[in-house]
Amino acid sequence: MDYRRLLKGVVATAFLPLALNLLACAESSPGLEALEAEVAYSRGLTLREQGQMRNAFDEFNEAIRLNPRYAEAYSARASVYYAFGDRPKTILDLNTALRLNPEIAEAYYYRGLIYIDSGNSDDAVTNLTKALQIEPEFTDAYYNRARVYFALQDLEAALEDLTSAVEIESDAAQLYFLRGQVYLMAEETGKGIADIERTLALTDDEQLAARAKELLALVR
Repeated sequence: MDYRRLLKGVVATAFLPLALNLLACAESSPGLEALEAEVAYSRGLTLREQGQMRNAFDEFNEAIRLNPRYAEAYSARASVYYAFGDRPKTILDLNTALRLNPEIAEAYYYRGLIYIDSGNSDDAVTNLTKALQIEPEFTDAYYNRARVYFALQDLEAALEDLTSAVEIESDAAQLYFLRGQVYLMAEETGKGIADIERTLALTDDEQLAARAKELLALVR
């Protein structure tokens, strides 16, 4: 009898349940689920960028299911709720995200938008400023904070924010259009006209182009 072969068979049989159990634990380990959550989150970001909001929403949901403490996934899902017009769920997810991680620029940004929508200028500025402290090149935060300053007639602050945004994103027609309007209100007509003309040179949005042409006709 080949005792060595028999011994190998006995050892293999004895260790097979342990090996299967270890494999099952590995497959369900928190580390693996966290990794899968990151993959789902990344897919969601790509889909959101492509405008596929419903599919993005599903991916962010999956990321949160796999990792219930994934702060960035809550923030990203909040952005989809905001796009859907669901303000209560937007706020709930933003608060959850910031409770888990108080350094998420996107969460402060969307909370700033919520405050803009509700007409709360002070809290809008506070949250957008916090977003910019965390992420100094957050162009949309500059743009929307400038909108608030513009509404408050703080033209100097609006121009500072829009100029910062243009320095980061120099081909964004909407930035030039808003800055052009602020320059015109500040009676800096030459700079205003230059920005409106720059808007026309950059945009392929027919509605924006029509508004820019109309404004130019008024000031010339």
